[in-house]
Amino acid sequence: MLAMLSLMASGATVQYSGIPSSSSPDAKNIRVLIESVRFDLSADTCTVHELTLFKSDWKRAASVVIRVPRELWVQTARDDETPFDVNATWDGRLLAQSGPPGQALMQVRGGAPAPYLGFVQYRVGFEAGGTHALRITYQVPIGMTGYENKQREAAFDLSGGSGWSGPIGTLDLSVGYTQKVVFGLPEVSPKWKWQVGQTGTFIRKQDYTPGDDDLFKFVYYPGGFHSGIGGD
Repeated sequence: MLAMLSLMASGATVQYSGIPSSSSPDAKNIRVLIESVRFDLSADTCTVHELTLFKSDWKRAASVVIRVPRELWVQTARDDETPFDVNATWDGRLLAQSGPPGQALMQVRGGAPAPYLGFVQYRVGFEAGGTHALRITYQVPIGMTGYENKQREAAFDLSGGSGWSGPIGTLDLSVGYTQKVVFGLPEVSPKWKWQVGQTGTFIRKQDYTPGDDDLFKFVYYPGGFHSGIGGD
């Protein structure tokens, strides 16, 4: 988690979630068949729609606690940061939070405090050999980053996918926007072979194995941006 800080721009203020994880022993026999995430950008907000399709390889029913991260990187830590709301369904049924939110932790690297706001957890049931769909939606303010916070940023933690059985079968990441929202072409990481256009960015990866610090970042200048250099 600490290594992730080096991927974030200095002075960044960015809220984001990520691929669900689990500390339940039964997770070792559950695969992620599909992880599909759609980011819709407006001038001020990022709305995220996430589908995680699980497949149980157990020959019995299993009960698993799933953790959905809620993360925030800021230049100056504050005590009044409040996590964003997460809406979750399991096979189309609304999920209720299981237990209190994860304990907030404080991580520091390079003198820049960064509170990690923990996670929301849900207890779900898996049928023997069953396939189940977790859908997550949430909305966060567009992140501000770069020199004088002139750039904008959306992010997503991919590392949670490493706790399930085997690689993720199919990973889809897509970002939708207009030219009024995104000026020019964005900078996208990890450094994969993204399809980047003026109204959207997309990638599909098969048999993807996330690393412990894998982080999706979408950094751009907002529509109408002027550098202020040379009279612009």
